[in-house]
Amino acid sequence: MRIFQPKDHDTRVFENSIGLRLLRYVFGCYLIVTIVVTTAQLLAEYSHVKKGIFVELVGLEQTFKHSIAESVWTFDSIQLSSTLKGMNEIDFVVGVKIVDTRGQILASIGTYDNNADNTHLLSKIPEQNIKHKKTQTNSGSKVLYEYTFPIIHDKNNLSQNQYIGYGHIYSDNDTVMERVKYGFILIIINSVIKTLALWLIFLYFTRNILAVPLRELAERTRDLTPSNVKKETDDNHYGDELECLAITFDNMREAILEKINIIETHNQTLEDRVNQRTADLLKLNEDLSNTLEELKSTQEKLIQSEKLSALGSLVAGISHELNTPVGNGLTAITFLNSATQSIQDKMKKGITKTELDSYLNEMKEGAEIVETSLNRASSLISSFKQLSIDRVTSQRRTFMIDEVIHDIKRAFMPQLREHGIQLDVHLPYPIELDSYPGPLGEVIDSLIQNSIAHGFKEKESGVIKISIHESAGKVFIDFKDDGIGIEEKNIGKVFDPFFTTTLGQGNNGLGLHIIHNIVTGPLGGSIIIESEPGVHTTIHMEFPKKSPREETESAA
Repeated sequence: MRIFQPKDHDTRVFENSIGLRLLRYVFGCYLIVTIVVTTAQLLAEYSHVKKGIFVELVGLEQTFKHSIAESVWTFDSIQLSSTLKGMNEIDFVVGVKIVDTRGQILASIGTYDNNADNTHLLSKIPEQNIKHKKTQTNSGSKVLYEYTFPIIHDKNNLSQNQYIGYGHIYSDNDTVMERVKYGFILIIINSVIKTLALWLIFLYFTRNILAVPLRELAERTRDLTPSNVKKETDDNHYGDELECLAITFDNMREAILEKINIIETHNQTLEDRVNQRTADLLKLNEDLSNTLEELKSTQEKLIQSEKLSALGSLVAGISHELNTPVGNGLTAITFLNSATQSIQDKMKKGITKTELDSYLNEMKEGAEIVETSLNRASSLISSFKQLSIDRVTSQRRTFMIDEVIHDIKRAFMPQLREHGIQLDVHLPYPIELDSYPGPLGEVIDSLIQNSIAHGFKEKESGVIKISIHESAGKVFIDFKDDGIGIEEKNIGKVFDPFFTTTLGQGNNGLGLHIIHNIVTGPLGGSIIIESEPGVHTTIHMEFPKKSPREETESAA
């Protein structure tokens, strides 16, 4: 037995500390939330500043439109250039362009869009909003924010005004970033400070509330060994779960001490009795006891091996069935990953609407494939989980017999296909049982495996038929295969333990014996077998829909 030594533990305290692991998990989640929230704040700040610049661009129209209209109407290029220069000196303006109604540039300054845009000609007023335009400048390609407004000459306050041109005011991302960078810095610094503060506070309290008390408790229980269990632990009331742990350790110590005293008393009594018997009788009793124990142990191991073999076949079948949906899901995800990489590359170069629509359709189809595959895998896993629980616990519950048969059929399907065996199940309608689904499933498993291993060992194909019906509160199951059958001289021995016609070939002869014990035991029924060599073997089982055996008896 390994004795806990705190000194050995101290060498790995940092990487194995409960507090440190808790800190990693909590702090990791907090860090993710902080990054998401900080990113959202940065995006909101950026959007707010950009909208503010857009509002200021619109406001420039009211400030300069009359001066620009007068300069254009009087062909005063000097005054027009002076006005544009003043506008360009405003911090959020990177360029201004004035064009006439034919699209000819009358004056310009700074960075502006050189591409001709004649959609607003023929005296048509353009939509007054902010447009994003990608243009080529001396420093490379960049996105400009363009605000367009009409230049109107007021003819002595007449009702009919004349459109004499259009003004274009430009801003860009650099301007937005210049304004927002200080806000970005403050938000990031604030997030970093809060994160570091939380980390230090959490580390401090985790160490003092959890790590230190646990280490003290380990020190007090270090000397509790089988040779020294009389030493009591110190009473240190933490008032929490650690106090419960200390009390549990002390109760365990008292229980061990009590058991040791009982064992010592029994040993002394046994020694007195042994001294009163003769050596021959003692040897005979010991030999008989050892032989019986070995036989029981061997039988239990063989029965357990048979059960594990049946469960192993279920695992193999479920694993084979899982390969298809998991493979389909993996293929779809790989394709979606490739499509995403391709669309990212196209976005850098400029993507068309057709390409984007195609990518979205591919994403939708891929997602549907993945969802279908995962639902199929989830269904298989749920079925196997219930089968495993029933086999391990052998608990009594209410269930539908068709569900048990269906799960077993699905698990054995790969093995049946491999041997060319067809499994037909005839169940006119669902039947509800209040019994033990685990043992019942084990019976069907063993019968199918027995047919594959013995009934069809000399045949390349065959048919297994399972017929189920109910009558007068009982369930009747007929299991039939068209295999090689059983010789008449062996019919009366098939349910005997260790009986097998293939001794020495990996068979222990416990399969049908276990089936007989389950049907007549937990299921509370009966089982008979009939066979015609070379034609068929049929096993008839009947048991009540509600098992007469109580769950406590089954557990025992």
